[in-house]
Amino acid sequence: MSDGRVAALDLGSNSFHLLIARIDSDKIRYLDRHKEMVRLAEGLDSNNKLSEKVAERAFAALHRFAEIINGIDVESVRVVGTNTMRTMRDGDAFLEKAESILGVPINIISGIEEARLIYLGVTQDLAPSEEKRLVVDIGGGSTELIIGKGIAPKKLESLYMGCVSYNCRFFKDGEINQERYDKALRAARRELWAHADQFSKESWGEAVGSSGTIRSVGEIVNHHWPDEHDITLHSLDKLAKKLIKFGHSDAIELVGLKENRRPVIMGGVVILHAIFLELTIERMQVSSYAMKEGIIHDLVGRVRRSDARDITVSNMMVNYRADELQSSCVEAHAISLLKLLKNDLTTKIKPAQRLISWAASLHEIGLTISHSGFQKHSAYIILNGDMLGFSKLEQKQISFIVLNQRRRIRAVAESYHFTADWLLVLAFRLACLFCRARKDEELPQLRFKISKKKFVVKIDEEWLANHPLTSEELEAESHYWISQDIQFKLSLLSSESDADQQSITVG
Repeated sequence: MSDGRVAALDLGSNSFHLLIARIDSDKIRYLDRHKEMVRLAEGLDSNNKLSEKVAERAFAALHRFAEIINGIDVESVRVVGTNTMRTMRDGDAFLEKAESILGVPINIISGIEEARLIYLGVTQDLAPSEEKRLVVDIGGGSTELIIGKGIAPKKLESLYMGCVSYNCRFFKDGEINQERYDKALRAARRELWAHADQFSKESWGEAVGSSGTIRSVGEIVNHHWPDEHDITLHSLDKLAKKLIKFGHSDAIELVGLKENRRPVIMGGVVILHAIFLELTIERMQVSSYAMKEGIIHDLVGRVRRSDARDITVSNMMVNYRADELQSSCVEAHAISLLKLLKNDLTTKIKPAQRLISWAASLHEIGLTISHSGFQKHSAYIILNGDMLGFSKLEQKQISFIVLNQRRRIRAVAESYHFTADWLLVLAFRLACLFCRARKDEELPQLRFKISKKKFVVKIDEEWLANHPLTSEELEAESHYWISQDIQFKLSLLSSESDADQQSITVG
């Protein structure tokens, strides 16, 4: 961060939000905000394909955002895609164009990660409290529920219902009546039934709402029923009746309701109404902060080496009883091997080292399920787990490395974001092999000769002679790499010229 600026861009299902801040010593100063009502979820058809019209609307907005973030270091900008981007089918073409416009990568995150970032943002807006809080955020395509204490979330849930998706489902033509409202309310309550117990009033002391729908409802309540102070069940009952009387979304006229919120207010109100009923909420205060503030604080944490991803990995190691000494051995050896391969890597060296480090920490967590094929179990947990702080792409990259730590080498479906970097796999496989005795020994003297379809590994002759089992394992590697049309060759490092070279790159 050359000038201390960081930027968070939330590509939500209803609207896109940009927040720019500056880090001054220990303080975060918000400099600029920009919002575009895109309604991305509105463009999804029954097969979750995005319409060209809505895609172009999104691209036009991204061009305007790109102008604002121009000049901020790429490493200091985090762009997050949420529910609609998670569910979008064949979204590679959209992502490729969107990233070319912005000039920075888009991180598609899970609903649980979205919930964590929302909670982190909201807590920056509230006075410190020892009381547990329920935080509710209704977005365009999903609704997040979080219970936390202080800045630590304890329970996180993401539900597949949002103001845009519910509006399209129950009020698409704009018509509003009691029958439609009741049908939508029942659907939302059914979605909440399975979560009512863990998020019930007994689990928290105060309720807080964030983002557009809840802020809009708060504004309406403040103007029409000021004696309520916060959003209450009583005010929601009155608001629902008032909205139904309008008969059509085009006819809605309420002080406090912005014009661009009118088309989706019904979907948002019915979801909030259901949440109050199912979770027995009596009163909810409104926060002006949401996920974008959470992204900023998460970015600052990464800069200051307090990375939520490292905390997640540490917790997973404890939960799955990973062998810390073995993980450390694999990590140290793999990082050393990466340094020899850095000129040939597809992945930049710093991100590569992070991926290898996380992979080393988690590569044996599948042993808690089964020793046989544990690498497959480890990879599955990493790919499909709710790993707080990580994007879906990062989880796929780590899972790919872990899956290929030993024995059969498997390709993984490539996409616009993901391309297999087989040299990461090579470094990790060799590190696991050299640590197989589960004791920390120094790496043998070795060198690489790398071309696109040929990996030559030169190893000290005397060391191989003293490690016959490892020598056999290295010889067997040639058989495994054939599946990827890569020739793996083991040769002896014996000449002074070989010993003096750090790496040789061919082609």
